Amino acid sequence: MNQPIHHQVIQGAPDWHALRAKHHTASEAPAMMGVSKHLTRGELVRMKATGAERELYQRIIDDGHAAEESARPIAEQIIGAELYPATVTREVDDVPLLASCDGLTLIGDTAWEHKLWNAETVESVRAGVVPECHRPQLDQQMIVTGATRTLFMCSDGTEENCAWCWYELPADAPGPLIAGWKQLDRDLANYVHEEAPPTLTPAVPDELPTLLLEITGAVQETNLATWQQVVSTRIAAINTDLQTDQDFADAEQMVKFLKTGEDDIKEAKAHAIAQTASIDELFKAVDALSAEMRAKRLELDKLVKARKETIRHDIMSAALGDVMAHATEIAEGMDSRVIAPDVHQATFRQHCITAMKSKRTIVSLRDAAAQVATDWKLELSAEAQQVAANLKAFDATDAPFDIDHLFPDLSTLTRKEPADFTAAVKARIADALEAQRKQEEQQRQREAERAAQQQEQAEKQQESPAAPPEPPSYPAPSEPEDTADQRAANDPAENSACADGNRVAVNVGGHRIWLSIEQATQLRDALTASIRQAKKEAA
Repeated sequence: MNQPIHHQVIQGAPDWHALRAKHHTASEAPAMMGVSKHLTRGELVRMKATGAERELYQRIIDDGHAAEESARPIAEQIIGAELYPATVTREVDDVPLLASCDGLTLIGDTAWEHKLWNAETVESVRAGVVPECHRPQLDQQMIVTGATRTLFMCSDGTEENCAWCWYELPADAPGPLIAGWKQLDRDLANYVHEEAPPTLTPAVPDELPTLLLEITGAVQETNLATWQQVVSTRIAAINTDLQTDQDFADAEQMVKFLKTGEDDIKEAKAHAIAQTASIDELFKAVDALSAEMRAKRLELDKLVKARKETIRHDIMSAALGDVMAHATEIAEGMDSRVIAPDVHQATFRQHCITAMKSKRTIVSLRDAAAQVATDWKLELSAEAQQVAANLKAFDATDAPFDIDHLFPDLSTLTRKEPADFTAAVKARIADALEAQRKQEEQQRQREAERAAQQQEQAEKQQESPAAPPEPPSYPAPSEPEDTADQRAANDPAENSACADGNRVAVNVGGHRIWLSIEQATQLRDALTASIRQAKKEAA
């Protein structure tokens, strides 16, 4: 955000208008945000696109100048400082803004905005609330000037009729305001001028000749035949191909005219009946004419209503198409991890129906639908920006492990306010770290328990004497039939081991067992270990 620049220009002078033409002004902000009671957003777009705003604002300046100057001393007394008219510009996020303040203190910390005495505004101000239709102007004035508060006053220049309250800049005000001006710039870039249709005056149908029915037992005098011919010709000439606003205005006027004609026929008939008994031929003709007029009236009325609905539907569909195109553009630039903002078409149409209610001209219908479309586009853009900001914060999150698996609902979470989103991310990471800590603690406990058990077993083994290892059992090999061996078995002197090639004979309990060299070696080692253990215990 650049620093504010103060301009030495007189409000209403040519150089002031030239400066305004290059900037988005605070006085236009309410219309841009769609809350102005005097100017629609569509009218603002047309004015800025065609340069037709000067006359409007010159009139506003002229009307309020006298009361403003009279009220200035009152405001200075409330603030406790002198106030100076100020024209200030400032570029915010590449958007050139301008604020023309009724008053600004020398140090620029307090602004003053004066409005002409208005009963509705006064009621709100006396309750301490600045009406919504004025807040965008005050927001922009404080954004541009850097003021921290504004004295909002409504008066006719006298202390008797003077109401005021303080207003401070909301923390979230700059975002929607700047986004709104950016959207208006896009609308201006795509603006295609359409001449406003002229104010329509419905064509007044020529008066029908007065129907004369004089009856005294028989028809004495009547111009029914001539009158019927005139009326039938007029009915046949009525236009039922309604295309333009003029056609609609004429048709609506004709509906009223035909209804009046029907009423006149009924009145003439009633007058005739009052004079004499029914005359069948006369009244059949009168009834036929009345029915003909009624049929045409109903046909026209139906056509008018159907055409109006078609026009409303077409305008609504065009506005919806504009929003859908904007949503598609947003979706193309969004991260694949999140779902793009959605346009609920039924809700959008309902908003359009509400906004278009009571609008009578095609221009006003288009402006109403365009305002709804703008509001939705701004909401879609704001949602996309919030999602992008939250994703950026998510990617910058410092964690000791990959956290993507913790957020299967990331697309939903990113719709939260930044503070809530950050809190949710931190909470899940903290929960994951706590779960990991508990898991590691449980693993350490299991390992400690195993180590304790092993230590206990080792201590028990050291405390109790170890049993000598049992010699390995070997299957007794079949003895060869050898007479010398048999003699040795009976000879006590040979009751010991002896070798025979790859075998060793061992006498155990009077029996000779033949072992391989390897088996004999294992047996020897086992016996040696047992003897050593026994000696150790004996010592």
